[in-house]
Amino acid sequence: MASPHRNSLHMGKKLIGLTLMLLLGLWACERFEFRGFVNGYEQANERFEASMDYNQIHGYDTLQLAQETYSVYVMGDSHLGTANNLKRFLDLASQNNAIAVLMAGDITEGHDYDYDTLDAALANYQHLNLYPVVGNHDIYFGSWKHFQSRFGSSSYLTVVETPSAKDLFIHLDSGSGTFGGKQLEWLDNLLSKYRSQFRLVSIQTHNNLFRVRHTGSTNPNVEEIYAFSELCVKHQVDLVITAHDHKQNSRRLGPTLHITMDALLDKAEKPGYSILSVGLNGLNHQFLALE
Repeated sequence: MASPHRNSLHMGKKLIGLTLMLLLGLWACERFEFRGFVNGYEQANERFEASMDYNQIHGYDTLQLAQETYSVYVMGDSHLGTANNLKRFLDLASQNNAIAVLMAGDITEGHDYDYDTLDAALANYQHLNLYPVVGNHDIYFGSWKHFQSRFGSSSYLTVVETPSAKDLFIHLDSGSGTFGGKQLEWLDNLLSKYRSQFRLVSIQTHNNLFRVRHTGSTNPNVEEIYAFSELCVKHQVDLVITAHDHKQNSRRLGPTLHITMDALLDKAEKPGYSILSVGLNGLNHQFLALE
């Protein structure tokens, strides 16, 4: 008969083995970095409050256009590292006179040197209106400080004014896998007060609510999915842009089209981006491969 000590030792080894297998599986499937995952997150509410403090001082952008039609280029998950695809994408946005570029998170891998790479990559695109939000990788290794020092806020607004209408683009922080109660309350109050002033409302954030593949990476809270989706229906939000899943997807829930971006990272098998075209006939969206 095996001794209790021997059984306990066997069970301990088994648990260690299972834990290692789990971590290896996550690393292989989800670009999982254990040290960054454990140490890299500040609280969503704390980042939201810091963003609101920044917004109060610096305000929000209003893009005033002479024309009725315009295009917005959208990307997600460049995961710098290297920046070849990011530069190619920004070249296209520049050549085609995009009025703005939305960057839906996981722009970097979160290391200090990744943000240095980002600085170098963006140096030649200062003429573009870039609107990023944080993804989970962007705040790995305590890197919210790097994102904040470069962009100031990850919860903010952009208004586009054409001769006949105003459109609202809302940028939300879901880098920790949650919007946080304070940010959702702010969003609800904002739309309750101002939705009627805008023709179109679009929201971009990183963490996708609807999954088309199995993933263990930063899954959103089910109750929060319901709350956010109902809020979008209640306020007639036209579009929600997300990333994170690295696989394009679109589905409509009431008046709201929810899209998930392909990844733009250099090692992606099929890197992609999106174009939003806005005019008198409303908003059109298309997924495009980065050739």
